[in-house]
Amino acid sequence: MTEPPEEQPIPDIRTWLSARVQILAWELNRQMANLVRDYFGLTMPEWRIIANLAAHDGVSVQTLAQLTGMDKAQVSRTVTSLALSNTIAREADPSDGRAVLLHLTDKGNALFAQIEPVSTARRDWLSTLADNDDIETFSRVADILIDGLRNAPDLKPIGRTKDGTA
Repeated sequence: MTEPPEEQPIPDIRTWLSARVQILAWELNRQMANLVRDYFGLTMPEWRIIANLAAHDGVSVQTLAQLTGMDKAQVSRTVTSLALSNTIAREADPSDGRAVLLHLTDKGNALFAQIEPVSTARRDWLSTLADNDDIETFSRVADILIDGLRNAPDLKPIGRTKDGTA
């Protein structure tokens, strides 16, 4: 008679790298989302668009999606909202008549000027939670993982098809 296979303990997914990164991102976003909502009346996607346009004036929705890590459709909806509130302006791309370039308006620049010092102070405070070597290591590892994931092939489970059958 054969012995039944040993039961494997159920892994605690909270210890997995992807879960740890997700928890960290959620905490960072939650704190900043509360700040920009409560004091400036913005959503996090709106703040990300404003901050990126302050640093990269005259970019397209596609470029903003890459810069922010947001879905292109979400960037497009957020851009529409910000344009309606006169926070950003759209202009036709002179090199491509179909594309639109985005710019902060005076209102958008003023909003950025109010939030940026608060955001910088928050970044500086966060940097006190770990020493510089740890932060540099974290940044280096994050860059390695981001680059690796962007260039990774799709994973395929052994013995499964895309419709979930074995």
